[in-house]
Amino acid sequence: MIDAFLQARSEMDATIFMVTHDSYAASFCDRVIVLKDGKVHGELKRTGTRRAFMDELLNTIRNWEGIRMTMNKILEKLRKENKDQYRILGICIFLSILLVSSYAMMYFSPAIQKMLPEGGDTRKLCWLMFGVTVAGCTIFTIYGSSLFFKYKSREFGVLLALGERKKQLAGWPGRELAAVILGYMLLGIIGAFPISFLIWKGFQALLLDARNLRYGISMMGIAAGVLFACLLACCIFAAGYRFIRRADIMEILKTQRKSEIVKDIRPWTGN
Repeated sequence: MIDAFLQARSEMDATIFMVTHDSYAASFCDRVIVLKDGKVHGELKRTGTRRAFMDELLNTIRNWEGIRMTMNKILEKLRKENKDQYRILGICIFLSILLVSSYAMMYFSPAIQKMLPEGGDTRKLCWLMFGVTVAGCTIFTIYGSSLFFKYKSREFGVLLALGERKKQLAGWPGRELAAVILGYMLLGIIGAFPISFLIWKGFQALLLDARNLRYGISMMGIAAGVLFACLLACCIFAAGYRFIRRADIMEILKTQRKSEIVKDIRPWTGN
């Protein structure tokens, strides 16, 4: 829309009147009349670059009485608005680490290793199941993080519209992600201890041969859970780095208007 306005002004020598609350859109104008409570609050004329003019507009808005907010207060407000997204991402991390860690603790326990024949088909099947579990939980968490960053782009877009630069914002999502990942990672690993023990008790009740065996957790099982947690952290941080690099105010606005693709239901389903 802005490109169309600029083209009309250039090719048709037209005068464009635009009413907007968006400082980014207003920064393309040559002259801005600022209104507050229905009254003219001031007038600004563009004399330099569009970026400098947007900064001037933002400073004018920030200096209004009663609207002075520090960047920390803005971040806190945005964080409260999107706290559910942090919780959803944390639950994805927690469930994935809980499942993989409990499986690893169970499989690498001395009792299970003693029961499974070395090089047997059962041991190979257990390894196959472990690999499928790791792959499935990784994909599940990556998908959850992609949804998280989709909604996170709203916060990022607000800050970009307020004049913040990407370099200044680069460390902000990283610190928040580190806190979320570390907290839910510890919960997942700690929760895996009782879960693996409960699985063992069920396993012991089904097999007569296992009733005389004593369950124990090896460092190998704990290490496997920690390594998987580190793998998830690397995947999420990689997605965050990609998000920061590709973040653009106009792309963020376009993304918020997109909806998920809904495919047609096949005739064989009967619907």
